This record gives sequence, structure tokens and C-alpha cells, in this order.
Amino acid sequence: MLTAKRKDYRPGQMTGSSIPYDPMDALEALDRINAAIVRAETIDQMLDYVVREMLDIFQCDRAWVFYPILRSATTVRCPMEHSRPEWPGIGTGTERPVDDNLRRMIDRVLSVDGPICDDTGAMPADSPVRAAFRDDNIATQMTVALYPKEYEPWSLRLQHCGAPRHYNEHAIMLFRAVGNRLADGLTTFRAMERLSESEAMFRSLVERAPDAIVVVDIETGAYADANESAAKLHGITVSEMIGRYGPVDLSPNHQPDGRRSADVAAAHLLAALQGEFPKFEWTHMTPGGELVPCEIVLARLPHPTKKLIRGNVTDIRPRITAERERAELEARLAQAQKMEAIGQLTGGIAHDFNNILTVILGNLELLADFSDPIDEMKQQVAEARTAAMRARDLTHRLLAFARRQPLQPQSVNVGDLLRGMHPMLKRTLGEGVTVTSQVEPDLWDCEVDTSELEQALLNLAINARDAIGERGEVKLSVSNSGLSTEEPDLGDCVLVEVTDNGVGIDADILPHIFTPFFTTKEVGKGTGLGLSMVYGFVSQSGGHIDVRSVAGEGSTVSIYLPRTLSPALPGTQSSARPTTSGRGEQVLVVEDQSPGRRLTVAMLCGLGYSVTEANNAREALARLRESAEVDLLLTNVVLPGSMNGPALAATATESNPDLRVLYMSGYARDATFTDERALLEKPFTREQLALHIQARGSRRVRGEVALRVRAPVRGSGTRRPAQNRR
Repeated sequence: MLTAKRKDYRPGQMTGSSIPYDPMDALEALDRINAAIVRAETIDQMLDYVVREMLDIFQCDRAWVFYPILRSATTVRCPMEHSRPEWPGIGTGTERPVDDNLRRMIDRVLSVDGPICDDTGAMPADSPVRAAFRDDNIATQMTVALYPKEYEPWSLRLQHCGAPRHYNEHAIMLFRAVGNRLADGLTTFRAMERLSESEAMFRSLVERAPDAIVVVDIETGAYADANESAAKLHGITVSEMIGRYGPVDLSPNHQPDGRRSADVAAAHLLAALQGEFPKFEWTHMTPGGELVPCEIVLARLPHPTKKLIRGNVTDIRPRITAERERAELEARLAQAQKMEAIGQLTGGIAHDFNNILTVILGNLELLADFSDPIDEMKQQVAEARTAAMRARDLTHRLLAFARRQPLQPQSVNVGDLLRGMHPMLKRTLGEGVTVTSQVEPDLWDCEVDTSELEQALLNLAINARDAIGERGEVKLSVSNSGLSTEEPDLGDCVLVEVTDNGVGIDADILPHIFTPFFTTKEVGKGTGLGLSMVYGFVSQSGGHIDVRSVAGEGSTVSIYLPRTLSPALPGTQSSARPTTSGRGEQVLVVEDQSPGRRLTVAMLCGLGYSVTEANNAREALARLRESAEVDLLLTNVVLPGSMNGPALAATATESNPDLRVLYMSGYARDATFTDERALLEKPFTREQLALHIQARGSRRVRGEVALRVRAPVRGSGTRRPAQNRR
């Protein structure tokens, strides 16, 4: 459409012959122009057809268009030109610099609403425009500005070269109408270009979309369109999908909920056709039979004649995998929390039970020391001691599960340890069981308590034998392992595996195997604490334990122990058994439980020590201030009040650096001991008490070992060594 500029324009007088145009001629000419525009498929074709028609309709020598015509332009381009052979123009595609004459022409064209006509003969003789026209062989010229949308202004121009022509009012109106048609055509083609660009961009977005996008034709039930992601998801090409297959064709007969795929698809497509946006899960099936779970969102796609439904299809296999892994992690976390809670419970029970056992075992030991006991009483005391020792072993296992058992870790090569255990394992498991060991060369070292690791491997081997029966195979292997799949935070590990070909473990039993007292063995053949103890030991050592089993095929227990860069320590020879009697050294016993304190004092006195006792840390510090001659502080780890055993020892040794310290505990929950000699585990025997005291060493005077005998301090609760009652 043209934009109005000036309403008072009147074409000037022109000399020369004229070509008459009546209204019928104008209508016929416009039909030819319209047909040329409709016939064209591109802007260049439209310009070519229209300019060519104008050359004939107006009987001119040249016809062309210029773009852009701006007052600020420095050049203009000629997108299309047609001319008579005898009067050639500047040529299609030529750019022309804007000189003063052309700039005045541009200004005139943009200043009026409609065509302007120029006649060389009517121009002043000294006009520079006239000179320019004569140089270009222009006799008469008619120009009009075009204003298509989304473009800068264009101009349409006719020239007569051989002789001047005069255009009447009908011819000028026709020229203006042709300009209007051409401007509308440019606007239309520009809109079509924009639409094509938009469609291309949309197609590009659809093709590059990570989600599958499909279009379903309701009438045929087949796919009317699809992108590459959709074809990849269905396992076929886009050309194979479109027109040949529909959602039902590329799906199993029934969905996972049991409904027929055809019924489910029809219901959702109908809902989308009615303006809803159904969102649902759907399972596709590739031609190869692979099931692909998806999430689909449907929406009606506007179309003038067809009923089309667009579907956005998302492959939810990664989401399902993530949800399954999350559920597994949550289950493992819940299991770990359950085991931790059980561990705290069993640890607390074992601690209290150990205090009780300390009193029972100690008093039974003292009772057995009486001379000439009745034979029957002596036998009963021995049986009671045996039962109490079994109870002590039970609490040891409970503490191992609770990860409260004091460990003495050291750098060790598990391969060497396994080789040393192999003969003992063969004897223990029996002749019917084949025991094999496999150790990877260049095995890494790890830092563990060797005795506890030996006990753990023995427990696992015995469990494997029990699963096998009379005959079978138990394989123990040790190897280096990178990141654990179960516990990736562990890093490099030493992997210890015990495998059997026994009956295996049912899937419903597997989650409970580490629970204390859980056992599938017959009554009297197992306590249910073997695997619990192994679990606690491995966890306390900073490792991870995993069990894989298939019912009827056997089981594999995998232990991941963190690698250490410290070299393995060589085996040490057993030292000579220390003496089990004291020489009057003074010992301060700090124990809040009266029965246990009385028993410990009695044992020490029987061993030849001078003993001072205290109920708590405050009393103990008072005893130490009263007597600076205490050789050994024997204190419970857990004490009432604000100061526990380690804190008491730290305070006491500040004023007396030579003071030796030995701790007692039912379980070392509140302190860590790097030296195993510093801790005496409850319950303990008199011999164990003596051995630990001896292991703590004695004071040195002038480079010699001297054990001092102290006189009791009045009122301090000190007891002299007891006489031998045998």
C-alpha cells in the first residue's frame, strides 16, 4: 500500500505524441499485472514478470525498479530492468552511486503522493538534469515511489528514449495502480519469506529438540509428522514413521496396567481433540521388541482441514533408573540407620553387662583361691566361671557389631595374612571342603586389626562351610580394587572375598543377615552374631561389606578395606610372659561402681600392690594431692560428673608427668587408644589385670627400674597388699 504524501499534485505538461488509454484498457492491463504477480514464486520472478509486462503495456524503451530510495542513501541498486535492445539501461543487479541529480529525483519522488513525469524538452536549456537526461538518451520519464511493508521505499520507473511521449490521466492512474499492485506483491512475498523463515526455524527447533515430537492424524490414526528424536526413540526412520505407523502400531498390545493399547490411545486422543491436555505414561515397543517407557503430553494442533494432535514424548528410562537407584539408596540408608540404632542399643547393653560380668568373674576367681575348697563347690565355681567367660565372649561380639570394640590397627598385607591362615582354615573346615586361596600380585596394604581380621575371615569361612554341607568349595581371594561401586567414597581398596557354592541366601532373608541374633541355623548351631561381628569390624575399620547370593548357587561376601600407603609391618615375636605380682607399688583405683571397685581393689591387693580408691574424678584428684607417691592411675573411662577418665589422666599428669595411666572400660566409646596396653577391657581376670599393669612399665630412678613401696596416707582409703590366702 502507498502512504499519502501530497494531495495537490498535478502532472506537468509534456510535449510529444501521446498513447490514449481508456478505462477498459487499464483494467485489461491490471489483469495482466495481477496474473504476473500470481504466477511468480519468488520476489525476483515477480519483478521480472511485472517489469517485462510494463515494457509492453506502456510501449516504453526502459522499465526498471530501484531500491532503496532514501534521502540519506549513497547508492541505489537496480533489482530488475528490461529495455529495448536499441536502448540498453544500466542492467539488472547494478548498483548506482547517488549523485546530486539522482538525489534531487529521490527527494521529488518521496515528496509527492503519486507518479511524477519529466520531459527533457520542457526543461530549461541550462538545467543539469536536462544534460543528464540527454546523456542517458531519456526523452520522457515517469517515476512513482513504492512503500511495501517491512521494506525501505522502492521506486518504479518508465523511460522513453527515441521520442518524447505524453501520458494522459488514465495512463498515469494505470501506472500508479501498477505501482500499488507491485508494492502489495512485495509485501506479500516478504510475509511469505517471514513465514518460511519461521517455519524453517520451528522445524529446526523441532528437529533439534531432545524430546520426541510427533503429530497424529486422527482420521488415519497414523503419524503425520515426527522429528528425528521420535524416530530414534521408536527405532525406525522418520520416513518409515510418517503415514505408515501410528502410536498403536509401535506399542505392545497391552500397557503395563493391563489395558489394551488401542483403547488407551483412543481415549487420550479424543480428550486432546476436545481441547484437553492429557499427560500420561505410555510404553512404546521398537520393531526389535524393546519396551520404551515414556511420558506423553498431547495437545490439539490447529489445521484448517485436518484433525491433528501433537504429542511431546519423553523417554523416562533415565528417570526410572534414577528413581530405582534413589529407592535403593534410601533403603541402604534406612538399613544403615537401623543397624546404627541396634548397635547403640547392643553397645549400651554390653557395657552394662560387662560391668556385671567383671564383678561375677572376679569374685569367682577370688573364691577359687580359697584353700581346701569342697570338691563339689570347686566344680560349681569352675562351671560358673566357664559360663561367665562365655558371656564375656558374647559381649565381645556385641561390641564388635556395635563398632565399640577397641581395635589395634596396623599396616598389613592381607595376602600374607591369608597365606598364613590357609593351613588352619583347611583343618577347621574339614576334609570334605576344598579350600582355595588366591592373592593378586603387588597387593596393596591396608590398616586393620590383624587379629580381628583373622577372626572375621574365620567366621565367614565357617559360615560358608555350613552353607555347603559335607562337600563343596570355599574360595578366599584378595585383590586390589578401584572405586567401590557400593561405597564410591572409599577410593582405592583391598578387596577380600569369600565365595562358596552352597545353598545360597533367599532374597527376603538377605537384608537381615547382619542383624544380631538373626540366624537360619538350627537351634544350638549358631548364635546369629558371626556376621554381625564381621559387619561391625569392617565398618569400624572404615571399610564396606557387601553380600551377593543366588538361592541354590552360592554366596560371595565382599569386604572392601581402605588402602594405606604405610608399609606393612613385619610379624613380631611374642615377648616373654611378664611377672604377675606387684612389689608394693601404689595404685589409685577410680571406679564409680562400688562392686567393681571393691573387686579391683581386692585383686590388686592380692597381687601385692598398695591401693588407694576413689569414686569419681574429683575424689581422685584429692587423693593425688594428698599423696604424690602414686605410681599408677587405674581409672574407668566413663565416670560420673563433668570429668571422664581421659580428662582426669590429662589433669593428673600435668602435675606428675611420671604418673602411669591404665584405663578400664566395658567398651571404649568415649576415647580412642593408639596403644593397646593403655586399655583394660572389662570383664578382666586377675592375670589380665597384672599383665596390663606390667605392660605399662615402671618409674625409672637414675636410669634403673625401681618400684617404690609407699606408706598409706591417713584417711585416704589406702589398702595394704593382702597376704597370700592359699
